[in-house]
Amino acid sequence: MDGREEGELHFKIGEVAEMFDISIRALRLYDKMGLFKPGHVDAQNAYRYYTADQMPVLNTILVLKGIGFRLVEIRDLEVHGFAPELLLAQLDRKHESIENEMEIARFNLENVEKIREAVLVHIDKLDSMDADKTSTSMSKEKKERTAVDPEAYKMSRLICLENLKIDIVLSEVLWL
Repeated sequence: MDGREEGELHFKIGEVAEMFDISIRALRLYDKMGLFKPGHVDAQNAYRYYTADQMPVLNTILVLKGIGFRLVEIRDLEVHGFAPELLLAQLDRKHESIENEMEIARFNLENVEKIREAVLVHIDKLDSMDADKTSTSMSKEKKERTAVDPEAYKMSRLICLENLKIDIVLSEVLWL
């Protein structure tokens, strides 16, 4: 800690990073974006110092980031002083977005279970074929083992398509 200007307590960037368990790089990014600027920058060595009264703002930024807000959204909220009406509207949008993501995740989980069941049925069929060894040729048995269950194939295609949708949604949500 470094005392500066009228006895006010200032914290070095590394101290703030350690207190909040974030990287120095993140604090520098927040400064560059105008999201969280240091209270004082030393003119000689360009070291950044933060005041104790800035810490609640950083905490708010980190909480919003933790629940999925993009940094530009947080900056827009901060510009308006975290106005309750604007914050509430943003939280409502975030709630709806998370609900949609959960619905997609539930759908994908159901499809994973269906594919898993189809694979287990296929394994059971293969095991019963081995137990009932008939006079069929080994090449025919090998061909049957490599045959794809049509239901499992359909489900895997659905999951791939749905994951593409998730990738698009996530890229929109996570993009700065």
